[in-house]
Amino acid sequence: MATLRDWLRSHFGWTDDQHLGEMRSAAYCYFVQGKHEIAKVFLDVLFLITEPKPIDYVLLGVVLYEVGQYEEALHKFDQALDLNGEDERCMLYRLECLLILGRVEEQAISDASVLIASPSEGIRNYAKALVRSYDLPISLPLEISQGKSAGPTEEETPTGDSPQTENGTIL
Repeated sequence: MATLRDWLRSHFGWTDDQHLGEMRSAAYCYFVQGKHEIAKVFLDVLFLITEPKPIDYVLLGVVLYEVGQYEEALHKFDQALDLNGEDERCMLYRLECLLILGRVEEQAISDASVLIASPSEGIRNYAKALVRSYDLPISLPLEISQGKSAGPTEEETPTGDSPQTENGTIL
C-alpha cells in the first residue's frame, strides 16, 4: 500500500530537489507577505513529501510563532537546533517562545547566556533586551547591566547640534 508521501509525490510530481526548493521558496514568499496560513500549508506538504532540512523546521517554527502557536513553534525550533545547534536566530526564537510561555528554565537561561555573547550585534542586543524584559537571572556585561550605553563616549562624539562637513554645511 502506498503511503501518503508516495501519493503526494506521484500526484504533484515533486520528487527532485528543484521542485522541493520551489516549495520552500513559495512558503518563504507567502511568509514574507504576511500570509502565514498559506506558508504553513506549503511547509506541511513539504514535511509530508520529503525529509525536512533544518531550515524547514526554522521556517515552520517562525510561521507558528507569528500566528501565536508558541508551543508548536518551540517544538520546531528544538528540532531545528537538534539538527543544527549553531543557528543563533533559531535559538533566539526558541528563547522568546520559552519566555512567552512562562518557562524560565535551564534551557532559556542557557540560550540567553549563549546569545548575549554572540558575535552578531543585533542578536546580542535583542537577547540582552529579553534578559532585562523578563528579568532573567543572568549577569549582563557591565556596560548594559549598569544602564550605560554601548554607543560612542562623549569624547568620541562630535560636538554641536547637527553633523557638519568640513566647510560647515549641515548633512
